Amino acid sequence: MSTPKLLTLKSDTNKVGIKNSEPNSTLDINGDISISHNILSHNNNIYNGSIITSNGISDKISLNRPYFIKVQLLNDDTGLNPDSSSYTNGYYIVGSDNNAPLVKQFSSTDYNFNNMDWSETNSEWTCPTTGIYRFTAQVSFSTTGTSDVLRSTVIILYNTVQSEEIERNKHELQSSTSSSTSGSSAIRKHDNFLQTIHYVSKDDKVELRAEWYIRNSTNMIIQGSSNNNSTYFIIERIINV
Repeated sequence: MSTPKLLTLKSDTNKVGIKNSEPNSTLDINGDISISHNILSHNNNIYNGSIITSNGISDKISLNRPYFIKVQLLNDDTGLNPDSSSYTNGYYIVGSDNNAPLVKQFSSTDYNFNNMDWSETNSEWTCPTTGIYRFTAQVSFSTTGTSDVLRSTVIILYNTVQSEEIERNKHELQSSTSSSTSGSSAIRKHDNFLQTIHYVSKDDKVELRAEWYIRNSTNMIIQGSSNNNSTYFIIERIINV
């Protein structure tokens, strides 16, 4: 069996083979690659933490940071009804109050997202690329009076295009038969946390919904600034599909 040439230059196809006599690509290497210096991107925008990403056979590879977007409630959303079922369809969209929107954090350039992916006006995320995504969310619920008691809290990730729930997390905090306004069963503040991994299609839209019920209360607060901005929504892309 003949040994391939160490270096083959195909002038008719402008292809180079290393230990490959019939290169099929511009550079076709039959062997391992060891790199001791930098890998440069075609657009020269390389950031610390970038990873090499294949964009399919029809497009160039890219060097990007992983897709990561975080929105936070920077102001308290106050004066909410004590029972979320009183709202249209029985739920409340977190960040839908213009005075307390969910606001993007960090730079879109540094974290590989498009500013249009998150709409503060509609309080929803639009999926830019079909893939597997990790969703992390927390909503901080708080009552307003010393005799108020949280019965239950629910947070929901909802795909409005597919008309389906991605995930929900419900906490029953006090029995509907209890009348206690003190002690361990009388909870007035609760952080409801959810994390899930889910397949999402391009252009699907996801919103963060909340449901709750309070006994003896005139209103509810979803906390932002008063509780270290503990109401937030994070989307990370694990892989393109």
